[in-house]
Amino acid sequence: MLNKFPFLHISLKYKFLIMFAVFVTLPTIGFGLYIYHKMDQSFQVQTMESTKETVDKIEGNLNSIIDDMANVSLYTIYNQDFRHFMMTPESKINDPSTRQSLENIKGYLTFQLMSKNYINSFYLKGEGGNVVEMGEPVSGDESKWDRLATRKGGGIVWSNAYNVSNGSNDKVDVITLSRVINDFNNIKHPIGFMRIRLNVPTLKRLIHIPALQGQGTVFLRSKEGDVMIQGDKGERFNHNDIQRLQHTMLHHSQENFDYTAHGRHYLMVSKKVHGIDWYLTALVSKNKIDQSLVHIRKLMRDTFIILTLLGLIALVGYYFSDIRRIIALTRSTKQLEQKDFSVHVPVVVKDEIGRLGIRFNHMVGTIQNYINQEYKLKIKQKESELKALQSQIDPHFLYNTLDMIRWKARLEKAPETSHLIELLSKTFRKSLKESALYIHIEDELTIVKSYLDLQNRRMGDSLTYSMSVDQSVHEVYIMKQIIQPIVENSIKHGFEHQQEDKRIDIRCYPVGPTLCIDLIDNGKGMEKDLFLQRVISNEGHALKNLQDRLILAFGQEYGLRLIEMDQQGTWLQMQLPLLTQLSEIQSPYKGVGDMNDENDHSG
Repeated sequence: MLNKFPFLHISLKYKFLIMFAVFVTLPTIGFGLYIYHKMDQSFQVQTMESTKETVDKIEGNLNSIIDDMANVSLYTIYNQDFRHFMMTPESKINDPSTRQSLENIKGYLTFQLMSKNYINSFYLKGEGGNVVEMGEPVSGDESKWDRLATRKGGGIVWSNAYNVSNGSNDKVDVITLSRVINDFNNIKHPIGFMRIRLNVPTLKRLIHIPALQGQGTVFLRSKEGDVMIQGDKGERFNHNDIQRLQHTMLHHSQENFDYTAHGRHYLMVSKKVHGIDWYLTALVSKNKIDQSLVHIRKLMRDTFIILTLLGLIALVGYYFSDIRRIIALTRSTKQLEQKDFSVHVPVVVKDEIGRLGIRFNHMVGTIQNYINQEYKLKIKQKESELKALQSQIDPHFLYNTLDMIRWKARLEKAPETSHLIELLSKTFRKSLKESALYIHIEDELTIVKSYLDLQNRRMGDSLTYSMSVDQSVHEVYIMKQIIQPIVENSIKHGFEHQQEDKRIDIRCYPVGPTLCIDLIDNGKGMEKDLFLQRVISNEGHALKNLQDRLILAFGQEYGLRLIEMDQQGTWLQMQLPLLTQLSEIQSPYKGVGDMNDENDHSG
């Protein structure tokens, strides 16, 4: 089933790259774009709401001014002084009552000029020809608004913004309220005319038209599309732009929508001023909103770069800390498959991969040692058997011949010779009869005792010996024929040129889990260098063969040891595992499956 997923079979480093791209890079880009889109939407909504609040506030301020000016014009209709002044003929302007009314009118208008600094000037004209002008003296063609006010017959007419000249011949932008004043006792009878001029720059400051922090503009426009007031720092629109905007607004029933001009995109909020044909329009540049998100784009870009760099660092670190070690372990297994048992995995960190490397090295060592132990031990055993075969030729022929010689000696009344032949026969029979590799220590000592008795007779009873066996090791198993070669070495080399008082002591006792067999003689002794030469270098020497057999069978911690003595002689100690049952006899090297790394706590 796994073959259906090719991804599972590619290299670990490519898996990591793909997983990094799929689970880190792409989600980061996608999530970043999603966040950017949401923030852009949020900014647009917030900007739209803020713009609506601004437009509503401007409309409130503008309505307040419009209502104040309408109240001033109404006051002229209902106030007795205004009515008296406007209805008095020009010839009676100097009458005391008329002069008093004029003073009251000027006082009222002066108060309005002083309390409302956005008022530029007042113009009042009665039906009798009397005229009152208060405020900044101006001049200009205002006949258009006179005609509109006349046609409206007493209704208020608000003008668009236009310019007039002041006393210094400077141009001043004004918006005017024009109105025919009718007699309230006869509302169809006009008794005068009134114009209130408002200063546009001052009015703009009062109604708080901002430039929306450089993101767009707010302007007040007439029904005809003329821009009456616009923010100082906002983007400027010409008459054609306003006409196009007017045309766009006619096709939208909503107060806010998108608008495009000069290749730029805007969010637009438009609202008609209550009670008058003026429109407040706010345009906010989408491009400038996008510019306000530049730092967010930069942050997203930096975040992506940082995450990518961190991912690459993680990839490199993962490669050198884990993947490279796994690749090295894979190469080592290939070498092992090619029967190269010299392979070794270097282990620096003892994590899971490190413990795997340790186990691999243990496994290679175990296999190599097992091969050495099995094959070398079998070779040694075969060599020993071959030598035994070469010497024994036919065991039964040898036994029968020895028995015949023994009985011949008895018939000839030579009991000593008969006894020696019997000892020799027992020794051969015991050594050659047993086919097992391991025997009880008692059986081994029986062979050694027969051998020592024969040697003692040969030496003329100059050899004495003792055997001491601890009670707890009587049933212990040892390898066959491992004590007799040491005894033979003592007799052959230790007692060379020594005629009298030859002694050999054999002691068998346990030390913890180890069986110690001491063989002590009083011969000429053996230097440590000579001992090491015989057990390490001298191929074919009895001690060398014995040492090889013990190490192959039980491991390096067992074998022959030379113990220093104060007196003359040699003390050889053989250390063996304490084996009480044949089932305990096994290879000294643990199998791979039985290996237990004490540092492995990985569950």
